[in-house]
Amino acid sequence: MKETYFTGRYKAFLFALLFSGALLSCQENDKDLVKPKTVTDVISENEQFSTLNEIITGIKGTDAFRTENFTFFAPNNTAFLRAGLSSTQVLGWSKDSVNSFLKYHTLAKRKTAADLKEGKYTMLNGQELTIQKGLDTTTVTINNNAVIVQKNVNTDGGIIQVVDQLLIIKK
Repeated sequence: MKETYFTGRYKAFLFALLFSGALLSCQENDKDLVKPKTVTDVISENEQFSTLNEIITGIKGTDAFRTENFTFFAPNNTAFLRAGLSSTQVLGWSKDSVNSFLKYHTLAKRKTAADLKEGKYTMLNGQELTIQKGLDTTTVTINNNAVIVQKNVNTDGGIIQVVDQLLIIKK
């Protein structure tokens, strides 16, 4: 009889120990949390944006892309090759010109490709660009030349629409 009583206590103690261990191990720790990636993080970690990353870091503009609720039409490396521009050439421009160039690729509203309607949009530099949609309504073209080739890359604070050509300011 005493052996059964001891076994019951042992089982209850073991259960309590396992239960409390499970509760303690489920506490959140800031080191354990996965932090959401910003636009700057995505650009710096993705090889298709190496030229753009060099430009952004070259003007120390990484903090500008840590704001919220914007759409960045991010030109990939192919876009810079098509334009015949390297990061060194762009960084040779005045800082104001580089900032204006980047702001022309930035819309102050978070827009998915589906949310973009045909028409004119005012960009952060104050200039307008024009969005056109194809007959299938899934192809999005900007200023009659750039096409969104990768849609809706969600980040913390913003959304990236990858474009295959640089957005050139219309004069």
